[in-house]
Amino acid sequence: MKLCLCSQADILDGLVPELEKLVGKNAKDMSVAFIVDAKSNIVFNKKRHIDELYRAVSKFGDKIGLINLYAITGKEIESSLAQADVIWCLGGNTDYLKTVFDKSGFSNLLPDLLKRCVWVGSSAGSMILGKRLDHRHAMRHKKVETYGNTKYLEILDLAISPHLNADKYPEHSMEVCITESKQNKFPIYALSDKSALIIDGEKTYMIGTECYKMVDGHIKEQR
Repeated sequence: MKLCLCSQADILDGLVPELEKLVGKNAKDMSVAFIVDAKSNIVFNKKRHIDELYRAVSKFGDKIGLINLYAITGKEIESSLAQADVIWCLGGNTDYLKTVFDKSGFSNLLPDLLKRCVWVGSSAGSMILGKRLDHRHAMRHKKVETYGNTKYLEILDLAISPHLNADKYPEHSMEVCITESKQNKFPIYALSDKSALIIDGEKTYMIGTECYKMVDGHIKEQR
């Protein structure tokens, strides 16, 4: 698998060179499919979502696709992604996104897609591949619908904790990340909005600033 997992597009300038290495093409020559479901169907105010999409699209050429998984299923999804070098899943509500993945059949298609496409995740698009942090969800979404989800895809044996120390998300503090790490047996990667986790097969490394790998309440790696 080749993955670029981040919080949001603030890391774009550092992310694009990594993406070019993983894909083996110049960014302007890549075919990129953006999955927009995490916010598109449940949130009216999408300005941040649109701004992030615009910034991301500006780094690539003309081969851009917008995928709404709730509008298509099965063979149509496969056909829409047949030419994609990169699948970029934007952020939003991770529990809602998991429901969309399951109902559309995308959850079943994804393992095979990850064998040939590079995955870029922003926030929810990163979190969904790994483990679900119940403590974080309880803090942030006390009255928000979970859509019956108790876990994410768990393709990765780790959790992504995005937006570390972001002003908009005071619950995403280092103290909370350490607490979560003590409560779970798997690694947790705490990523600021200016960092990303890169996975290239067996090789895993972080780029940017303010990013930490935590195990059992201790920082094992940082950048």
